[in-house]
Amino acid sequence: MDRQTLQGWKDCIDNAHHFGATTVAGFTGRVRNKPLTDSLPRYKEVWSELAKRCRQGRQDRV
Repeated sequence: MDRQTLQGWKDCIDNAHHFGATTVAGFTGRVRNKPLTDSLPRYKEVWSELAKRCRQGRQDRV
């Protein structure tokens, strides 16, 4: 995932509550021309941090 896309996800997560959204969803992508299993380490790295951001944002607004 490039930096611009990652920032877009962060912005979406951070601002979802302004629109009354309780869920942010989209496609995760993958490493092209490689088996799906090759994508899992990067998936875990990126999406674990984004999931943590979601949890933290919810706590900040409760």
